[in-house]
Amino acid sequence: MRGYIVDNLAGILPCEKSVLDVFKERINRAIERNQEISFKIAVGFFFFEGFQKLYPELKKLYERGLLKEFKLVMGPETRRSTKEILEALKSDGAALNSETFNFLRELHNSGKFDFRVFLDRNFHIKLYLFEIGDEIEIWAGSANLTRGGLERNIELIVPVSALTFEDRDLYREFFDEVWKRSTDKVEDLKIIDVIGRASTSEVIYLHPRDFIANLIRILNKGYLVKNISADLSYLAEFQHMSYYLCIDKLNRYGGCILANSF
Repeated sequence: MRGYIVDNLAGILPCEKSVLDVFKERINRAIERNQEISFKIAVGFFFFEGFQKLYPELKKLYERGLLKEFKLVMGPETRRSTKEILEALKSDGAALNSETFNFLRELHNSGKFDFRVFLDRNFHIKLYLFEIGDEIEIWAGSANLTRGGLERNIELIVPVSALTFEDRDLYREFFDEVWKRSTDKVEDLKIIDVIGRASTSEVIYLHPRDFIANLIRILNKGYLVKNISADLSYLAEFQHMSYYLCIDKLNRYGGCILANSF
C-alpha cells in the first residue's frame, strides 16, 4: 500500500497530509487505545497560533486523562504576543481572556505543559517525538510549531523509521540533553522584528504620498501616476483585482504600494 507525503497538502502529489494531520492521527490512536501520549518537541520557532490549532485535540486528550506531558524546546525568538502569553503562564497575577490560554495555563499549572528556550547557538531543529504507551515515533523535517508550519506553509516532515530500540533511545537522550541545556527564563526570548531595524534609531514620519514618491526615486523611476484612467480593459483579470484593492487601501489609509506585473 502506497504511503503519503506530509507537505501540508501542497498539491504536488495526490497522497498528501498536513503536519496537523500527523498530530490528530497520533492523538486519535492514543484515545482508541486508551493509552497516555507524550509530546516532546524541539523547534526553532513556536507561535501561540500553532498551539491554538492543536487545542481541540489536546483538550480531548486531557479530559480523558490521556495527556501525559507536552514538553517544548524553542529557539530564542518569537512574536511579541507569544512572549507575553508565555510570561503570563509564569505569573499568577496575569490573565488573558482566552479559552485556549486558560487551557494552556491549566496544563502548565498541572505539570502537563512545560517549555524552555535554547540560547547557546542558532536553533534550527524541527524534531517531534510522539510516545504512546511503550511506542515512540520520531518525525523530523522543516515544520515549526506555528500555524504556518502545521498547515499553511509547504513543509516536509518524515518519520525516522527502521531504527533499533537503542537508536530510538538516542533521540530521547538528545531531546533530554537539549532540554537540560535550555532555560525557562521567558525574559530571554527576543521579539522577532517584522521590519528590520533602520541604520539609525531616529524615526521620520512621511505622508504616504511623499513616501511613495521617495520610494519611486530610490527605485530610479522617473514617474509617479497622478491620474488613474477609468479604462481598465487592457488589464489582465488579476490586475483588475489589484486595481480595486489599491483603490480600497488608498481610500482607507491614503497610501498603497503595488508590486505587480504588466
